Amino acid sequence: MTKKKILISGAGPAGLSAAILLDKNKYDVTVVERGPDFMNMGFSIILWHTGLETLTKILDTDKVNNLWPLDNFKVYGGENVELLQSSDTTGLGFSIERKYLMQQLSERFLQLCGADNIRFNTSITSTSFEDDKLKVTFSDGKKDRYDVLIAADGMHSYVRM
Repeated sequence: MTKKKILISGAGPAGLSAAILLDKNKYDVTVVERGPDFMNMGFSIILWHTGLETLTKILDTDKVNNLWPLDNFKVYGGENVELLQSSDTTGLGFSIERKYLMQQLSERFLQLCGADNIRFNTSITSTSFEDDKLKVTFSDGKKDRYDVLIAADGMHSYVRM
């Protein structure tokens, strides 16, 4: 039985997490990223307890580096109206800077999937169905066929339009 071919558009936290989990489950995964490398910029990401459990499974570790417990937080709505405040969030969640999260995810992706399974400076320019497969054309002119396409890319995505 041949492995299902899965294409993931976007090499951010969602795309890399999906790729790692799919690779662990024996799928043939390729990631395309329009940027020149893994993007390590951005804001902190909040992981609730269940998200942290999932991340430790993705990374195959009991310890995720550079986590900060949430001591307290406030949530604001329109016109700066305070919607929620909590000063006792012990054990509920953690904050991690995107650069540290991406560092750990990209290292794990390369370890499991290999550098041949990511294509930088590449995006999807067109898709069509042919013989129960998704035919994809890339910005570099190459074409390939996939069983599944996952849109994990950001703004201005052709895939999510």
